Amino acid sequence: MVEIEWCYQEYDNYGNLIFEEYVFSTFECWGGSGGGGGTGPNPAELCQIRMNSFVSQGSPVSQLRSSTITYEDAFGYKKVEDWKIYSAGTWGLISIEDAEIVNVPLPHGGFIREYGSFTRRIVFSVGTSIGGTRSFQDLGASINLTKSRAEVRIDYTVTHTAAGCISPLTINFNANHAFNVLKTVSIE
Repeated sequence: MVEIEWCYQEYDNYGNLIFEEYVFSTFECWGGSGGGGGTGPNPAELCQIRMNSFVSQGSPVSQLRSSTITYEDAFGYKKVEDWKIYSAGTWGLISIEDAEIVNVPLPHGGFIREYGSFTRRIVFSVGTSIGGTRSFQDLGASINLTKSRAEVRIDYTVTHTAAGCISPLTINFNANHAFNVLKTVSIE
């Protein structure tokens, strides 16, 4: 049994390695001559080894990629929250939410910023799955919204099929992230 480690590599124009990231491992049975008894894994066992290796590449994450203001006026602003919810080497899932922040007037002038709304837009996959195929199903989100905080939980499944295997494996995941309004008080 031989383990082969697969890595994603980038080179500059001169052939120098500038970036390397471990992606996954595969296992192959290389026959040989000689004494020693025993038999190698059967095809079903090899497929299970491949599948375990392929599945172990991925995990849920909560990684904010960007927060972009798309509209602003005297009453507040709107922004788009872009965050990664699953990562498996060069493949991942991204979630996009829309937030509205309002300027709430204070009794003696000025304002304080609070969430007006926080809504879910979409989950989509990015990148290329190496070593097999992956697909996902968005199972919905729950958003707990207060004046200054939006706690988001996204439920989803990822279906993995390792190269050379025909039986897929579907696993349930969730990703959680808390978004906060910067409590800016403006006195005029």
